Amino acid sequence: MFFGQSSIFAGALALGVDRPSNLLLQCDGANESTSFPDDNTGGTASTFTVEGAGEVSTASPKFGTGSLNMTGDGGINCTSPSFDIGTSDFTLDFWIYLTSATNQGIAQFTAGSNSNCWTMGTGNSDKRVAFEQRLGGSGEGEMKDADNFPESTWTHFAVTRKDSTWRMFIGGTQKGTVTSSNGLPTLTQIQFGRLPIYSDFTTGKFDGIRFVLGSSVWNQDFTPPTIQYTL
Repeated sequence: MFFGQSSIFAGALALGVDRPSNLLLQCDGANESTSFPDDNTGGTASTFTVEGAGEVSTASPKFGTGSLNMTGDGGINCTSPSFDIGTSDFTLDFWIYLTSATNQGIAQFTAGSNSNCWTMGTGNSDKRVAFEQRLGGSGEGEMKDADNFPESTWTHFAVTRKDSTWRMFIGGTQKGTVTSSNGLPTLTQIQFGRLPIYSDFTTGKFDGIRFVLGSSVWNQDFTPPTIQYTL
């Protein structure tokens, strides 16, 4: 297990964290703030900066006092992530509110260039969200929802890896799975609100962005978190 002492785990669980994270963006703060600190509980903080239009909005966040508001022409960017992923088990999850679910660039994890990356977004001609691994410029497995992604409502999104099994969940329901033993080379960049490989952006909001390295939190359908991740 990735987490440490049972007493730490029990206390974290009571306060809304089921295990230490390597990335945790609460997206709280004053309205129109451009500060998005990493409040992770399991490692060194990563620094994110705003590119283009992106700011805290205190209007109707999912949790806490604010959310990351994107207007379709910006994103938040970390060029020196404090952790590497490799072939480890992991969990990536966040809440997202899409004003439109068409042609949305949601997030990208990059290892050196667009030839080696994970991408999350929806298509030009549909509203279905997909997660794709790319290694050496080639797709290494895509998980794509058969249904349109919800619009104008907060929806929980998660991707997990357990050994060589990858799963994608939307609203706590498994929507895709793929088997791959490949990993991501040295992580050099993390972006939310934009998908550089396709020059797409998000129109909507993010809240409760979390990455857990070393543990697949969910391996089957689940009830999405009902309280904010916090310590």
